Amino acid sequence: MKILDYSPIPFNGGKLSLQERFKGITRFGFSWVSEMKSQEVVIEILGRLLDNRFTMLRNVPLPEAEIIIPLILLGPQGVVVINNSPMRGIYRASGDSWEIMDNRSRNFKATRPNLITRTLMMTRAFNNFLTQKGYALENDGILVFTDPGIHVNATRSDVRIILVDAVERFASRLLLNRPVMDVEDVRSIIHSLEVAMQPEEEPEAEVKIVPHQQVAQSVDSGFMQAISPLQKRANFSRRQWTLLGAFVLMDILILIAFLVFILWTA
Repeated sequence: MKILDYSPIPFNGGKLSLQERFKGITRFGFSWVSEMKSQEVVIEILGRLLDNRFTMLRNVPLPEAEIIIPLILLGPQGVVVINNSPMRGIYRASGDSWEIMDNRSRNFKATRPNLITRTLMMTRAFNNFLTQKGYALENDGILVFTDPGIHVNATRSDVRIILVDAVERFASRLLLNRPVMDVEDVRSIIHSLEVAMQPEEEPEAEVKIVPHQQVAQSVDSGFMQAISPLQKRANFSRRQWTLLGAFVLMDILILIAFLVFILWTA
């Protein structure tokens, strides 16, 4: 199975610098690391069973929908949108409702994020993308949990829920399905996605100098002309002269404030 990674911050198996880890958590939340590890669990299992006719797209941004789809599997049997989760606990899914069991009352209550509706949103968004690009394909959306410490009581859930020990069975059944597209179709979809990801080029805006910018430029020019003879003698750089001027100005302001204070108290 081929893998194309469109992650804004490549995870590289968790080999992250401190800066990369901080950037990922700041941008995507504290669950980012565990979610990326969860993706790699799914990829590793499917990679053992699916050959190079299949391509896994990782963290695909849909510009028009303004969402990132964690995993999209493309192959002869069609398209599968995969929403993975490292969550654990006891949950209940029915229709588009998503509930967790309260440890104290032992009753189920609605919880966020609703992974059922999130998976549905991703699936519909990618379906809309395919339709707009002229592909007559209906993709399936599945919700995969990679932590063995989760139990889901699903009753007619709006999306298919798969636990980690059933991922291999899912892949085996997928291979038995009737092929609906060939290698060229897969390449065409990937090309359409990559074209859509490209940022639109904006025309260069004309730089207009407003009055206060003109004053600033005039003052700066005058200052450099005034210090030009000294600059030749002292051989100071422009930055050094600017710092020196700032210190002198600060001393003058402190002196004025001191004189005002004396006059006021007198």
